[in-house]
Amino acid sequence: MSSLSAAPSVTVTGTARVGRRTKDLAKRLQPGEIAVIDHLDLDRVAGESVAATGVAAVVNASAFISGRYPNGGPARLADAGIVMVDAAGPEVMEAITDGAQLTIRDGHLLVDGREVAAGTVIGEQDVLDRMEAARDSIGDELERFAVNTLEYIEKEAHLV
Repeated sequence: MSSLSAAPSVTVTGTARVGRRTKDLAKRLQPGEIAVIDHLDLDRVAGESVAATGVAAVVNASAFISGRYPNGGPARLADAGIVMVDAAGPEVMEAITDGAQLTIRDGHLLVDGREVAAGTVIGEQDVLDRMEAARDSIGDELERFAVNTLEYIEKEAHLV
């Protein structure tokens, strides 16, 4: 007998609202709908605006948290109890049409009973773990930024 328990099953069904610009999509979202976005490293402001709409779930074509730096958007969604499907792939933006009835079943995305894409359901603990890892790597990201900036200044100094 194992002491490990399986992750709880997640099933959500609702009207899909698809948008490439999260801030524009948030203006159209209604409670209970499922937002379908493509927003790498969902920022705090975008997360707050989506969470405030009362959506049931957010499907992200990209990673909610890439690990490059800590970003607060996913924590806002988790705090609001919103189901998150991470890294469903770029094809999800075309595979799901705005207004379609979408079912999320353990990360599998179904339209009319047919799987059109899949991602990973992430919860609050996943967000906390990924944010901790991102905080640990922020020094590397800042160093890359500084080196890039200095190289640019060196190459373009004659313009200043």
